[in-house]
Amino acid sequence: MALLEDLPVPKSVLGLSLAIVALPFVFPSLRPLWATAVKGGVKLYLEANGEAQNEIIDTLVEGAVDQLVDAFAKPAEERDEKIPEIVSEFKAKAHRRSNRKGRGAKDRELLYDRHMSKLRRSLARLDNNPSTQPHMEEIMKSVG
Repeated sequence: MALLEDLPVPKSVLGLSLAIVALPFVFPSLRPLWATAVKGGVKLYLEANGEAQNEIIDTLVEGAVDQLVDAFAKPAEERDEKIPEIVSEFKAKAHRRSNRKGRGAKDRELLYDRHMSKLRRSLARLDNNPSTQPHMEEIMKSVG
């Protein structure tokens, strides 16, 4: 019992959690209902996690695009140094996030590709802007 007392959770919450987990074993007729509730909870968690991932990627892309737009206003020499630096910094962040959040090699690769495709889509929208159009070829070459 000392183990349960050491947890930083109120005893009533812990007791309720244990009762919920034990319920299908005590009353076998509740197993289908319990299984449905667990599946629903897992689906809800995965959906929320996916949306949170997309929000984080969108924030990273917005930051990189804002930096690139700011770099367009710089003199040519500074701009030529700054643009590849911004793109390589974004790629490094995308790799770090992919390695940290991916569950396997394939998942990490897909997550990195998602980062890069969102960046490419945002940059494609900039390509239609006359003020940024002359530099887009260089940027897209940096992005790959």
